[in-house]
Amino acid sequence: AHRFFHTLPGATLAALAATWPGRFACEAWLNWWNRQLSPAQATWLACTPTLPARQALTGALLGAWSHLLLDMAMHADVRPLWPAVAGNPWHGWIALDGLHLLCLASGLAALIIWTTAKAVARR
Repeated sequence: AHRFFHTLPGATLAALAATWPGRFACEAWLNWWNRQLSPAQATWLACTPTLPARQALTGALLGAWSHLLLDMAMHADVRPLWPAVAGNPWHGWIALDGLHLLCLASGLAALIIWTTAKAVARR
């Protein structure tokens, strides 16, 4: 199941291909999101509905590469550095439960950072 797009060149190519359509889909979703908010909610939940190309590319690359990073720890058949390295020396570097906890902790940390930044920006 983990073929070309689970390699660094493949993940990079997928990110590049997803940047343009993903950018416009994200902008459409942000516009929809902002329209759903009441005026009180909009003071702290509204988002800028535009996504600059550099941010879209950065997000696509970070998403593709982090997916590859997680998969190379989880799946033995991922070949992240193909064609330079044939195998996957990082498989199992962290236990699956530990990987799930790391993802959960990262999401919680991001939520705390985002909430704090929003609160500071309102003051």
